[in-house]
Amino acid sequence: MSVTSQQPTGSNQSALIIAIVAIFGTSQQQPRVTEIQNYFILASYAVLVYDTLLTFRYEFAFIWRRKFSWISFFYVSARYGALMAIIWTAIVGNTTKYSIVAASFLLFSVSQGMVNIAIASLLLGSAYAVSKGNRVTIRILALIMAETVILNLSAIACALAVIISARSGVVTIYETLSGGALCNGIFVTAAVALITFRFGWNQFPGVFRSDTRTLMRVFLQYGVMRFLLIFFWVWEVVWSAGLELFGGLGGTDGPLELRISILLLCRFILEIRKFDDHIPSVPSFSIESRPGIQGRLQRFQESILESFGSSILNRESRSVGELSGPSPDEGASTEIRITREEFPWAVGQDEELRGGVDV
Repeated sequence: MSVTSQQPTGSNQSALIIAIVAIFGTSQQQPRVTEIQNYFILASYAVLVYDTLLTFRYEFAFIWRRKFSWISFFYVSARYGALMAIIWTAIVGNTTKYSIVAASFLLFSVSQGMVNIAIASLLLGSAYAVSKGNRVTIRILALIMAETVILNLSAIACALAVIISARSGVVTIYETLSGGALCNGIFVTAAVALITFRFGWNQFPGVFRSDTRTLMRVFLQYGVMRFLLIFFWVWEVVWSAGLELFGGLGGTDGPLELRISILLLCRFILEIRKFDDHIPSVPSFSIESRPGIQGRLQRFQESILESFGSSILNRESRSVGELSGPSPDEGASTEIRITREEFPWAVGQDEELRGGVDV
């Protein structure tokens, strides 16, 4: 008995290939536009590979040689998931074989969804650490994270539906979900920037007045730079692609924008790990956590705070508060007394009668 394959017929396969290629924006375009788009894809791949090689020794020291935590998982997912997504994009744009196009498209959707979730997790985790576990903030961040996960998982499921049935309605839904994931990236970036400014505002003058490179300074610098760059760049991609500006070239720089965003975020994570390595930690006392789900949530929140250097941020905020307090000349005593019991060799006979030496 022969077993027949459940693969689509030739006409359905052709329709699927046309639909998938159209999703990547390479259908009904001039060869010049397609060539420029491929150049942007190649440039984004080269930039990300170069940065990966450039920072690998730090990545090996601060990610791979340490205990593998959730922040390590999302770091690896963001950086290497982006590399895989570029590979699948290149394969889809350079072949017409049904099985390769379908598999590459599905793997691209999975990689892209994984990258989007990883980026959102790292950004929202950093915002939660800056807020020092504020309860209102964690509710807002949890809602944003849930929206991000649902949106990207829906896009992956819709990609599978596109492969099964290359109907125009399913393709439209996938394109809508993909566009929504891109706009959600803008929303996440803006929310993280606002939360960072909100809780870092009191330390803002002291952080940039000193030449010392503090962790809060790293948060503010990377937050400002990444927010301004990515926010306006994403809007340019969406606006130009939607209006079909620049002779059909609008939106072709989208792959490069995403990889630059990932590059900045990964460097930010490595900077945080450097602070954990260079700054000695204060001994902590083990506090018994609550049992059950509440205890697990508490431990998870503590792991987020520690992963992003919350204890370092607390010490820095106390230092800034001390620097902004009254100066020593405003009534605070700066007298140091050396007693005979502490330093008998340093106290002479005359000073011994007075009980100490004023310095």
